[in-house]
Amino acid sequence: MKTLTAIAIIALTTLTAQAGLFSAVQGMTMEEMKPSMAYTIDTNGINPRVYEFSPKGQPTKFCIMVVLTGDTPSSSLQCFDKTKTQPQPQPQQKNNSGIQ
Repeated sequence: MKTLTAIAIIALTTLTAQAGLFSAVQGMTMEEMKPSMAYTIDTNGINPRVYEFSPKGQPTKFCIMVVLTGDTPSSSLQCFDKTKTQPQPQPQQKNNSGIQ
């Protein structure tokens, strides 16, 4: 029974280590993408980093990612449809000729 437990622990450890190795190798082969904009927001000691970009697989989308570091690191990602700039409606002018 002890042998079976030891084999199970070794197998689980090996599988976990291989998953981390696979992620590291996969990350090395990925193309690095530069964001359209990258900046920090000056807040009271938190200073989140903000990245704006368009995903290569979805060129009609625009994404914003906010990353917080420190004691409780976290991140947030929000994507939107890109919109075409619509012409602003012109104010209607009065017709002084009496013809409508």
